[in-house]
Amino acid sequence: MKVLFYFGVFARIGGIEEFTKDLASVLCAHGMDVSIVCASLKSPILDEMERVGVKVKRIPFCWGCRWNLPDFVLFPFALYQLRKADVVVHQKPFKNWFYKLFSRKPKHVYITAYRPGEQFRDAGILKDFFSRFDHIFTQATLFKGDLRRAGVNCSVSVLPYTPPQGISFSPLPFKGNGVLRIAMMGRVEPQKNPVYAIEIVEGLFHQLKQSGTGVEFHVYGSGTLLEEAKVLADQQGVTVSFHGAYQRKDVPSIVAENDCFLISSVSEGQCIVALEVLAGGRPLFATAVGALPDILCTPARGALIPQGNSKEAVSVIQEWLEENQPISPESILESYKEDYDRETVANQYADIFRDLVGKV
Repeated sequence: MKVLFYFGVFARIGGIEEFTKDLASVLCAHGMDVSIVCASLKSPILDEMERVGVKVKRIPFCWGCRWNLPDFVLFPFALYQLRKADVVVHQKPFKNWFYKLFSRKPKHVYITAYRPGEQFRDAGILKDFFSRFDHIFTQATLFKGDLRRAGVNCSVSVLPYTPPQGISFSPLPFKGNGVLRIAMMGRVEPQKNPVYAIEIVEGLFHQLKQSGTGVEFHVYGSGTLLEEAKVLADQQGVTVSFHGAYQRKDVPSIVAENDCFLISSVSEGQCIVALEVLAGGRPLFATAVGALPDILCTPARGALIPQGNSKEAVSVIQEWLEENQPISPESILESYKEDYDRETVANQYADIFRDLVGKV
C-alpha cells in the first residue's frame, strides 16, 4: 500500500511535524510504502523520517510563507505524486480549487488536532471542506461531535496522536525538603496563558507554605510573553525558573525532574505535552480545552482546573495533592496506558488505513 503525506510547508520544529514523523514511521513498520511531499529547507525531522524508510519528496522553498506561496509552488509537483498513492494524508487546509484538481483515485484522509470551528468559523464552509475526505481522524470526542453537528457524515475516528511510550519511575513524594516542583512546558505565548499559570502558582505558594511546603515553578519554553512573565513572577514574589527552549529529547528528563505539571491554555488541540507528562508518570492539572477533558477523564491522571479563576484552580490542585500523597507514577502510568498505549494506537491507525483501501 502506498501512503502519501501531502504536507505543504514543513517546519524545522513543531508538534504536527513530530507527529507526522511518528505516524509515518508506524506505517513504514507495518510494511507500507510511505512518502511525504512538502516544502522545506534542511530539516532534522525529515532526516529522521528518511532513516526509517520514508521517501521524502520536497522542494527547498520556504520564502513567502505568509502568503502561502510555497503551497502554490509545491502544488503541480504534488499532483503527480498524488496520482500514484493509495491513501493521501492531509493535515492542513488548502485553497478550495486545490481539492477540485485532486485525483479521486486514492482515498483522502484528514487528520486534525483542532476543533473544526477553530479552523473554520463558517459552518457551511466547515461542512463543505470536511465532506471532501473519505475518513477523518480527530483527537477528542468533542471534535467528532462538532463535525456531526455541522453535517459531516463521512467516517470519523477518535484517535490521539501516536502517544509517547510510558516510562516507569519510582514513587514520588515532594522533592527536596518539602518543596513542590510544578512545571509548564510549551511556548510562552498568549494561547498558553502563562500569566494565569503564574497566578495559580502564586496562590499555591501561599496555601502550601502554611503546611511547611515550598513551591517552585519551572517554565520550559520561550515566546513573546517571556519577559512579561518574568516581570509578573518578580512582582508576585514566587520562585520561578525560566529554562528557555527545549528539544524533544529533553522531555523525559524534564518530566522526571518535576512533581507535577500545569497547562493553563485558553485553547488547545491534541496537546501532546499532556501525553508526554502522563507517559512519565507525573500528574497534570489543565484547563478544559481541546482534548484535555478526554485525557484527564480519569482522576488518577490529575484534574481539570477552571479558566480565569485562580483561587478555585488552587483549591482543585491542592485537594488532588492531599488525596494522592505520595504521588504514584505507577498508578498514573497504568491509567495512561489504558487509553494511550503506543502500540495499540499505532495498530489502530494501520488497520484503518488498510480498511480504507480494502487490503489486509
